[in-house]
Amino acid sequence: MAQDRERILGADHTASLNARRNLGLALAIRGQHNRARSVLTDVLADYIRVLGAAHPYTASAQSSLDRLPSLHEFTW
Repeated sequence: MAQDRERILGADHTASLNARRNLGLALAIRGQHNRARSVLTDVLADYIRVLGAAHPYTASAQSSLDRLPSLHEFTW
């Protein structure tokens, strides 16, 4: 879904950025922490570049990255 949004809306569209953040969270929940950290780090940098450091979406992305170590405890 993230790739589709980027292709249709552009990589800097908030829907594309949000889809990438969700991908990072899903990877973390599935135990793919290194890949999740990479995705979340990249998307955080893009949020800062596109929306600025003070934007709520940027804060949410930072929070997602900060919570990464605890996401392995999540169960369905």
